[in-house]
Amino acid sequence: MSTQKLLADFNRFAQAAISNAPYESIDELYQQWRQERELRELRDEIQAGLQDYQQGKCRPANEVMEDLRNTLGYSQWPSES
Repeated sequence: MSTQKLLADFNRFAQAAISNAPYESIDELYQQWRQERELRELRDEIQAGLQDYQQGKCRPANEVMEDLRNTLGYSQWPSES
């Protein structure tokens, strides 16, 4: 996200937050915005992963690991020796 968009997002958040609750400092307000933004991004990433899974775009981890092991030329993983 560009600096301009981040600043606009923070401004919208700050305006709404200040009208609903007092904040001790702009640092506290900024920290709250960052936490909420990170949670939104995490929820979006989880939702995208779930959609990929539902659309059959995922493979079981053991298949991926087997392909990786074969690509790297191991008959078994070094930790299994």
